[in-house]
Amino acid sequence: LDPAGDRIFVAISAKPVPGQRRFTEDQPPEGIAVVDAAKRAVVTVLPAGEDPESFAVLPDGKTLVVSNEDSASVTFVEVASARDVATVEVGREPEGVTAAPGGEVIAIASERDARVDFVEPSTHKVVASVPTCGRPRMVAFTPDGALAFASCEEAGQVQVIDARARRPAGAITLPAESRPMGLAMSLDGSRLYVSNGRAGTVSAIDVASRKVVATAEHVGTRCWGIALTPDGRKLYVANGQSNDVAVLDAPSLAVVKRIRVGSLPWGVAVSR
Repeated sequence: LDPAGDRIFVAISAKPVPGQRRFTEDQPPEGIAVVDAAKRAVVTVLPAGEDPESFAVLPDGKTLVVSNEDSASVTFVEVASARDVATVEVGREPEGVTAAPGGEVIAIASERDARVDFVEPSTHKVVASVPTCGRPRMVAFTPDGALAFASCEEAGQVQVIDARARRPAGAITLPAESRPMGLAMSLDGSRLYVSNGRAGTVSAIDVASRKVVATAEHVGTRCWGIALTPDGRKLYVANGQSNDVAVLDAPSLAVVKRIRVGSLPWGVAVSR
């Protein structure tokens, strides 16, 4: 969602999926679709690089930063003009893209190279590359921007990064069988929620102690994208192979509802 909640941006890849038809004849197959949230209709498709995977909306809502998995790059896209303003090389198979609070730097998780690249939007340059545990998928910052966390799918860990010094600061081991993907930070920065992929669980990490304090079992099949409501009371989790979204009470991690959706839901966005 853009900051005002009027538009929804959706990454569209042209990479084929066996047995599935993913695009209509009149819709461009690759780029960032812009959806009018009120009308629930695609109004345009913005350019991006090869196989756009994920992206961040900068705080001003005017620019998208898109990770291009097949070309090991990120593209800066100006929304109003639908213009590609810059492309920056990063690590191989970039996925999660997250703007630090204030938007002075963007963090990009590169799965193949096991690192997080920090890119300055003002200069379009990589200012640091920080090694991580295996296969980082997403990045989340604390509200003060001091720490960043990367979910490492193959390692079953969350990498802690000193976001100011831009260096590794330890790792948090998740419960057995965890394949972490999605991250959601509480508004006060005290808790980090992690969706654990094929384990079907969601864990809560106490940021101060850097320890797992709770894990919800049987959340769904392939817990992928995760989002926290602005009041911090509910978590929404996209369960890719359950074809539903689980609603959790954030403090207790109890599953309170399941919402049926379309096939293979990947991500969740919550408006303000």
